[in-house]
Amino acid sequence: MFNADLEEEYLCDVDVSALLFDPRWFRSLAIEFGIASKSVFELSGQFAGSLEATTRALCDLDLWPCAVVFWEESIKLKQIRLIFQNAFLGLEDVKDNLSRLRVKLSWHSPSFKGAHYFPKHKSSLEEGLVCSCLSSHKATVGYEANDSPYQRLWMDSVYVPYRKDGNLCPRVMTVVTLSEKP
Repeated sequence: MFNADLEEEYLCDVDVSALLFDPRWFRSLAIEFGIASKSVFELSGQFAGSLEATTRALCDLDLWPCAVVFWEESIKLKQIRLIFQNAFLGLEDVKDNLSRLRVKLSWHSPSFKGAHYFPKHKSSLEEGLVCSCLSSHKATVGYEANDSPYQRLWMDSVYVPYRKDGNLCPRVMTVVTLSEKP
């Protein structure tokens, strides 16, 4: 079941993606720009769509095996109850370390789904490219082993904060492919 706020946002992304990103025009520009975080910004600007709607449209085209993942600091739902519990003496820092950079939203091209999947609430590697991007507010690119040391994914991450209720919310967008040049 969807949270009402999330459902509305999701439906808006789907509708905007269908209305603004007509494949007759979008496909040729997407091929020209290629698959990278810079391309997402270019396409988003040219078609006047949000980053979320742009990435959905880009993944739906299935031009390359790719995924676009939005990461935010959060706590797993099953850990929320721990915040309100008293900690045992000496274990106070356990409650402080629950928040991690986790998948908030992800889009996968059909050809990428068989290779890898980023489920909601999956945490990023603590010393990885995504966390480095969040802490430095600078773009990071490179190969990273995710879940399996045998599967290295090309990850192009960029810091993309947004405002919610007047507060700045830190966020990272990562374009993920199987190789540097798909």
